Amino acid sequence: MLVQQIQGDSQTGIATLAMLYFIIFFGIFGTVLMMIAERTREFGVLVAIGMQKSRLKRIITIEMILLGSLGLICGMLASAPVIIYFYFHPILLKGDIGKMMDDIGWDAVMPTAWFGPYFYWQAIVVLIMVMAATLYPLRKISKLKEIEALRS
Repeated sequence: MLVQQIQGDSQTGIATLAMLYFIIFFGIFGTVLMMIAERTREFGVLVAIGMQKSRLKRIITIEMILLGSLGLICGMLASAPVIIYFYFHPILLKGDIGKMMDDIGWDAVMPTAWFGPYFYWQAIVVLIMVMAATLYPLRKISKLKEIEALRS
């Protein structure tokens, strides 16, 4: 019975993580979508005066990588003090949950894991999401018609 509860809890954690990834991806994608919508005229002007679309794609890709990397670094730096604090000062479980933990022989604390592979893996997944969101502007630039872009 305990094994089934652990498996159920693990599956719930995976579903929650998938939902969070979904929300994060559409937050990133919404930002990219607005960036492209606001800059369509700029792209049209650049292509009209002679910039190659391949070069414009490279610039946008580099811009997206830099924005994504900066966001990841800021997020990791902002979360580090919280992780460090809760690693050295774990949450004490009180009341019925604390009593239940004591009854089964476990410490009534909820510690935070140190910076391990899980922490860094999240950054890699978000970077992959940024790369996936970058595909839309690249496709939009490929299909860009200068006259229509200049009118927008």
